[in-house]
Parts: sequence; structure tokens; C-alpha cells
Amino acid sequence: MTDKEKTKEQLLEELKALGMQDAALGETKKRRRRVQGALDEPMNFFQILVDTIPNPIFFKSVDGLYLGCNKAFEAFLGLKRDNVVGKSVYEIAPRELADHYSKADSELFAEPGVQIYESSVKGADGKIRDVIFHKATFSNADGTLAGLVGVILDITDRKRVETDLLKSKALFENLARISPVGIFRTDIEGRCIYVNERWCEMAGISSEKALNDGWVRAIHPEDRQRVREAWYTSAKNGRPFRAEYKFQRPDGHTTFVLGQSSAEVNQDGVASGYVGTVTDITQQKEAEEALRQSHQRFRTIFDSVGEAIFIHDPDTGKILDVNRKTCEMYGYSSEEIQQFSIEDLSSKEPPYTQQHALERLKKAAEGEPQVFEWRAKSKTGRLFWNEISIRRAAIGDRDLLLVTGRDITERKQAEKDLRESEGRYRELFNTVPDAVLLFDAETRQFIDVNDSAVSLYGYTRDELLRLKQVDITAEPELSDASIKETLAGERVKVPLRHHRKKDGTVFPVEISTSTFTMAGRKVLCGIVRDITERRRVEEELDNYRRHLEELVTERTNELATANAQLTREIEERKRAEISLQEASKKLKFFAYSVAHDLKSPAIGIYGLTRRLSKQSKEVLDEKSRTYCNQILKASEHIASLVEKINLYIATKEARLLIEKINIKEILQMIKEEFAAQLTIRKIEWSEPEMAIDIIADRMSILRVFRNMLDNSLKYGGEQLSKIWIGYEESGDSHVFSVSDNGKGLREEDAERIFQPFERPETSRGVEGSGLGLTIVKEIAEQHGGKVWVKPLPKKGTAFYISISKDL
Repeated sequence: MTDKEKTKEQLLEELKALGMQDAALGETKKRRRRVQGALDEPMNFFQILVDTIPNPIFFKSVDGLYLGCNKAFEAFLGLKRDNVVGKSVYEIAPRELADHYSKADSELFAEPGVQIYESSVKGADGKIRDVIFHKATFSNADGTLAGLVGVILDITDRKRVETDLLKSKALFENLARISPVGIFRTDIEGRCIYVNERWCEMAGISSEKALNDGWVRAIHPEDRQRVREAWYTSAKNGRPFRAEYKFQRPDGHTTFVLGQSSAEVNQDGVASGYVGTVTDITQQKEAEEALRQSHQRFRTIFDSVGEAIFIHDPDTGKILDVNRKTCEMYGYSSEEIQQFSIEDLSSKEPPYTQQHALERLKKAAEGEPQVFEWRAKSKTGRLFWNEISIRRAAIGDRDLLLVTGRDITERKQAEKDLRESEGRYRELFNTVPDAVLLFDAETRQFIDVNDSAVSLYGYTRDELLRLKQVDITAEPELSDASIKETLAGERVKVPLRHHRKKDGTVFPVEISTSTFTMAGRKVLCGIVRDITERRRVEEELDNYRRHLEELVTERTNELATANAQLTREIEERKRAEISLQEASKKLKFFAYSVAHDLKSPAIGIYGLTRRLSKQSKEVLDEKSRTYCNQILKASEHIASLVEKINLYIATKEARLLIEKINIKEILQMIKEEFAAQLTIRKIEWSEPEMAIDIIADRMSILRVFRNMLDNSLKYGGEQLSKIWIGYEESGDSHVFSVSDNGKGLREEDAERIFQPFERPETSRGVEGSGLGLTIVKEIAEQHGGKVWVKPLPKKGTAFYISISKDL
């Protein structure tokens, strides 16, 4: 019947019945909620209880799935509970461990009860931990097997302690057996219960005899009572023991030892006895005594050193000690200096400050020795220079900084003066156009060379300084003879030698040598001039002269043949010429004879006087030696005069080789010849800028300028500072002048100085023959000119020579 077919009453009855059912159903639900709440409450309590247990706990079903775990389990494995429940052991553990766990679970389910075993677990930190599993099965209400519960005990630390304990025991036994020190153990009362073999060796008694109070017999009688009382007092009061004393073996051998001990504490922290060592310190005691004596010697040496010595702490830079010289140098006592900082003893101006000093000390402490100069200050305020050396040194049992200081104030001043002198010397040395070579008289090793020498020989300066004098000469034997003559005290001038350049080229040189002492050793100075060009010019002149003579001879023969008709006149002229030549030859022979007769005795006098001076210098007094020197100079003057006379005669007799001459070349040769004097005396040289060519005899013109320049240098005096060459054309003549700003010439001397052997009043004290200007006058006349002199208005002299243009 459908609801539409039912009556109202029927529907109301059914509705009432449904209401009663609904009420009954609601009551049932309330009862169920009360039952469920009552059931959840103990379960929550159980979980809270399990989570408070510090050991990891887990639950598994009989099919091996995890039912739950506590918080300790989560922390131990590093997994959340939700990631554990419902998983098998294979899903949360490494395969090799999971196999082991699964097998153990199967065995427990096969025989329900309790299971305990050791295993390993991979912890949350990824490390394998040693553990003990405690497992037990549980059942349902009907008694059927429901699963297992497990507790994990982490025994990793315990296992390590056990292992360490075993190792420690073995280590102690081995250590005691092989230890170089004696080892003993006692009970809490201080009675000996153990000694090792080394203790027995030092004491000279067996381990059995050492037990209880027997160890005392091993101590030297002098120390026995003291040590026994000190030991038992320490043991009674529970204090560590430390003492130095002596063992005496039955054979009388004595050993110095250091005994020390401390309490042996059990697991409860309570002292159960004492363990100690006895160390042989015999060598140490001997070393201490040696150290004491060494320190005494060190202090004596330390205070006798002639340099200031500081000892610094490497960490703080503090001054720990100073020697006596330091106190004398700075004017303070040792105690005062040790209270100062480094800056207190310095000028305090950068870089001589505390900061800079500490930087130096730090570098030295790191193993980098320091050597530098320091501006120091004494108690009186005097500033002085110190040469400081800092290095790390082991002094006693620690590393300290050893600082030595040497007063170099005088040396610094000398260095300054030397630098200034060296600068002036070097400037002069390198401006000399000739090569200047300094070499050791004994080893012949080069000491110094100038720029001209480097240029001349083709070596670098360093290469030359590695050579010896013999390396540049092409005539070793002749060169050695000249050096020996120089070492004998002579100034030697060699007009011609041959030297060798770096590339092997041999070339002619003119050498002047002298000797002096430098830094305690004898040094030779050689001034070398390359005369290659001069020799070439001289050879060309000789060739020209010979060629001209041949041409003249040929031309004379031709003229003799062509002019036969003039034979009588020529013969008469020849007879006249022969007569004239005979007279000239006689005059010339007479002049040469006189010159020879003068020169030979002069040379003899010179040689004898020199031998007398050398061989008898220890016998001769000062006055006699002065006489000898005067005789030597006089004989040298005579020889020089003879040479001048011969040159004068040769000038009068020589034929002129007339050719075109470049005056610039002549003046360059003269300037090079006198370069050393011009440079040393700082004389300014000036010459015409224009190119000048004349027709004349080259050698004669060269002699003119040489003699006129030599005259200015000789008689110009100390005020001479400038020499200048002038030129002008005057009608049919070339006019040259050599002027200087020297001390000048008196007008009354202007004419007579061109006469043979005439010298001005101002020449007194100056060596000379009086023939130089006479030769100039002769050359001027041979060239159709004349020579004259004019005093300059302010000071100085001008010499003039005219040369005919028509030669």
C-alpha cells in the first residue's frame, strides 16, 4: 500500500513509531560516543606514557608492518611517525640491516616471548650505531598473536668506553714496560703496590723489595728522611707530590730523579690510590750546572762585546736585557733602559719610531733577519747613527730577539764626504777624453775605468773590470817593464805601445803611467791615448815627403840634361853650395857635438844620482836627499834643453812639404794632446767655427800650435781659465792667434822672448828651455810670415803668427 492509499490515522501511527525509533537511535549514538571516549582516553594516556620514555620504542603487527612508535624512535631514526606506521622494515632501513631485523622478527613470532640481541642501526645522522634490541610479543583478547613491541638501547658510547678501557689497560701495561721513566702505584695510604722495570733499574732493587715501605731503601741516605716524610704527608692530605732527590744503588751509583704523583680516582670520583713517575734528571742537573757556568761566561762575554746588544721579547718587543756597551753608548743604566720603549732611545721621527721598530722586530721574529740603519738618541739628547742587526736566537729555553747596534756616526759622515768626493772625481774621471785605467799593482786586476776606456776597447765597464792589464796589451813583456819602472816611483810616458780591443784589433797608443795608494793598496793609473789617426797622418806625411823628394830628384835630373849648356854655371853654383853645405855641416856637427857632449854627462849625472838616491836613501839625511832631487831635476833640464836644441836645428834644416792643410784637423789633434791638462785645470777651449784651409807644411803648423798652447799652459798661472784660437785674413797672409787670460806678459819682454834661450821674468819657477817660441819664429819665417805677441788690456796674452798665402 502506498502512502497515498493510507489513511491519516495510519500515517500518524507510523510517524509516531518513526519518532520513537529515532529517539532510540539517538540514545544509541550517545552511548557509543561515551564508550568511544572512554576507550580513547586510555589509548591517549598510553601514547603519552610511551612518548615520555627516552629509549626508542616501536610496535609491529604479525605481518611485519609498523603499528606505531614513540618520539624517541622518531628522533633516533630521523623519521616522522606518519612515515613509519604501515611501513615494513625494508622501507625504513638499509637492505643489509633490514634482512637482519626481519629474520630476528620471524624467529620471535615462531617462538613468541622475549628476544634480546645486539645489532646496528643507521641513526638520524647517517652513522651506524651499536644497539641492544629488547623485543616481546603481545596477543589479542582471544589469545591470538597480535604483534611485537621493541625497545632499542643505544650502547655505542658504552662499547667505545669498553674498547677504550681495554686499549687503555693494554697501553698502560706496554707503556709501563717500555717507559723510559719509572712508574709506581700505591694504595690510598701511600704504600707501594706496583713499580715497573725502569723504576727497578734506577733504584737498584727488585719490584718485590719495593712494595709497601721498601721503596724508601732505594733513596740516597742524604734525602731518605726528607722524601719519606714529604711523600706520606702528601698521601695523607690527598695532595699531589713533586720532589727532586737521589737514588743510590747498592753498587754506589747515584741517579738524580724527579718524583711526582697524583691521585687515582675511581668511577665515583673517590681517590683509590696514587700513580706516579720517577724521571732520571741526572743529565738535566748536569746541564743546569753547565748552563749556570755557561750563563756566567755568557754574561762576561756579553758585557765585553764592543757593540751595543739588546735582548727583546719577540711578542711584545719589550727590552729584557742590555750589555755594558749599550749603557755607555746611551748614557743610561741597564735598569733604566729596560723600562724604556725603543722610541725612548730614538729620534722619534719617522722612520725611527716605535711602530717602525716593532715592524722590524716582527719580521725578525718570523725568521727574517733585519739589518738597517737607525737614528738613535742618548741621555744627553745627542743624536747618532746606529747600524742595527736583528735576528732570532735561542737563549736559554726560549726564542728571543738579539739586537746589536754599532755607532756609525763617523762612518756616515765619512760616507757623505766620500760620496761628494766620488761625485766630483767621477765627473772629472768620465770627462777626460783619453782612456783612464786603474788597476791593482799586485794582481794587475782593473779597479776602475772611465767612459773613454769603455768606448776605446769595446768592452762594457763590467767586462773590463773582470780583466787584467795583460788582457788588453799586445806587448806583454814591454808593458810589464813599464809597469815595473812605474812601481819604482817613476812617472813613465811611453810614446808608442800596441793594445788590443775586444774584437782583437791591435792599435797604437801613447801611455802615461803613475802610481798612488788607495785603501791600503798600491794602484797604477794608466792614461791611454789612441794615436791611430796621428800615426796615419804621420805616415802619410812621410810618404808625401818621400814622394816629393823623388819627384824633385827626377825633375832635377831632367833639368840637368835639358840645360847642359848651363853646366859651368851650375858647377860653379854647386861648388858654392858645397862650400856652403860644408860650412853648414860643420856648424850643424858642431851644434850636435855640443848637444851630445852636454846630453851624455847629463844622462850620466842623472843615472848616478838616481842610483845614489835609491840605494842610499836610508843613509842620506833630508838635506842630502833634497840635493839629489835638485841634481835630478837639473840633469833632466839639461837633457830636455839638448832635445830642444836638436829640434831647433832640425827645424832650420828640414825641408818644407807644402800641401793643403785643414786647420780644424790640426786643432783637434792639439786639443786631444792637451785634453788631460785642459780637463784637470778646467780650462775653457774655444776655436773658430768656420772651415779653414791653408797651404803650408803640416808638421810645422802642428809644432806652431803645440808650442804656443804649451807656452800658455806653462806661463798662464793658476788664474788661467780660458784659451781661445783666433783667425783672420790680412791681405796676402793668414793670421792665427792663441790668446789666454793668464797672468800676462810685460811689454819689455814682448820682443826678446822670441830669441833663443830668452825667457820672461814671470817664468821663474817654471821649467822650460826658452826655445819653443824661437822655433815658432823660425817656422813663421820659413812660411813667409812673422810672429809677435801683445799683452791683452785686462789680463792675459795673445800670440800671433802670419802665414803667407803664396807658398
